[in-house]
Amino acid sequence: MLDEKDIQMFTKLLNDTLDQKLDQKLDGKFDAFEEHMGSKLTALEERMDDKLTALEQRMDGKLTALEERMDGKLTALEERMDGKLTALEERMDGKLSSLEERMDGKLDRQSQALRGEFLSVIESEVTPKLQLLAEGQEAILEKMAPVSRIEALEADVIVLKDAVKYLSEKLQKLEMAQ
Repeated sequence: MLDEKDIQMFTKLLNDTLDQKLDQKLDGKFDAFEEHMGSKLTALEERMDDKLTALEQRMDGKLTALEERMDGKLTALEERMDGKLTALEERMDGKLSSLEERMDGKLDRQSQALRGEFLSVIESEVTPKLQLLAEGQEAILEKMAPVSRIEALEADVIVLKDAVKYLSEKLQKLEMAQ
């Protein structure tokens, strides 16, 4: 029969397994999220690089004669674009941090809800069934004959077999003698 200690050990094992699986799943989700965001940032950088390159080529082709006059303006334009890119990066970092915090909170709530449901199922379904199994096993053990009694019966059967064999042989000899 399962005692409280066995149930606690079983519950701890299930909790540890659940924690391990949740950690693995969370690690996988965070890795996938990080990879997804990395590819988005790379694509954004490539598009911005392509646009900057195209802009520079067009401007070089059209403004070759005015290059000296436009150097100051291009420098100012580059600084403004860098400022905008920096601001865009900062905004994206803020949004990513906010998204990560929301995801963490949501995952924590889901994890706690799953753990609660899991423990509830163990208490309401598994524990009573284990208790019934233990009671059934106890009843079977009570009905079984003790090993010493079975061994004694086996010894009696051997003696009876030998006696029957001896008497059968004696009877056969008597019948032959007549």
